[in-house]
Amino acid sequence: ESNNLQFAVPGGLIGVGTRVDPTLTRADRLVGQVLGLRGQLPDVFAEIEISYYLLRRLLGVKTSDGGKQAKVQKLSRAEILMVN
Repeated sequence: ESNNLQFAVPGGLIGVGTRVDPTLTRADRLVGQVLGLRGQLPDVFAEIEISYYLLRRLLGVKTSDGGKQAKVQKLSRAEILMVN
């Protein structure tokens, strides 16, 4: 099957056929990897600087007593963040 892909959108699903051994690709082992032509891949960054703000309250999370939403605490030094 050969279809020309005009564009892809965030959250969309595309399939890419490769000759990579299936044992290397099972269980999402290639998640976060970049595919491209040799010599034309973008630079890899090991460090980035970001600006952020925290929400005042956790959305969709109730406190143990069933009251208002829990307040968000300030970030601590060396805290691990999951960025989406």
